[in-house]
Amino acid sequence: MADIHTAHCRTIWLRRAEDLGRHLGDEGADLVGLAKQNSDELASVDFTRLPEFMCHGDYRMRNLQFTGNELTGVFDFYTSIRASRLLDLGGAVTIFSPLGGDPQADVESGAYFLNRYHLSYPLSDYELEVLPIFIRWRILREVVI
Repeated sequence: MADIHTAHCRTIWLRRAEDLGRHLGDEGADLVGLAKQNSDELASVDFTRLPEFMCHGDYRMRNLQFTGNELTGVFDFYTSIRASRLLDLGGAVTIFSPLGGDPQADVESGAYFLNRYHLSYPLSDYELEVLPIFIRWRILREVVI
């Protein structure tokens, strides 16, 4: 199920990137190239090797509530799906990337988050291998959507 859903989302997402690229003209060529490359990377992932979890599907700052430094709420489960947790982890990592929309984002905090997550909920060797694909997809997705 997850690979079918991901293939459908990948097709829609790539079309949006191509539309935006056309709108941007010459400056959009790099965006379209990166989107196509990442789409090919996603297509190469063997989703049968990725365990499925209940995933939020739209894990980003606007759907999170904090009290101080503590996460106290998660909202907007409209896009929840049973899929690889890498879909949500890719989104979580972009929270800590300036490319994820916050120019003051702290990349070191993102690394700390991933390390702590991995200690609590260990990722398989294959999940670790393909995680960068999902991080790149999520950053590009933020630009396109």
